[in-house]
Amino acid sequence: MTEEDEEFERIVKKRQYLIDYILEPPLVSKQKEWVGLTEDQIDELEKEFIGFSVPNIYNFAKAIEAKLKERNT
Repeated sequence: MTEEDEEFERIVKKRQYLIDYILEPPLVSKQKEWVGLTEDQIDELEKEFIGFSVPNIYNFAKAIEAKLKERNT
């Protein structure tokens, strides 16, 4: 393969890469929106892991969510 052939091949590959990128951009650029837990989900977790009602568990769960959101956005 000559240098001209290699250069042509490189250009063709680059062109195809750009076409693919335009037609289907990478998903990495799309960031998911934060979705917190509902009161019902917190209640379910409280029953599953603790087994009984704990005062202020909702506030505790929301405080944990806030810290996680802060660290991940």
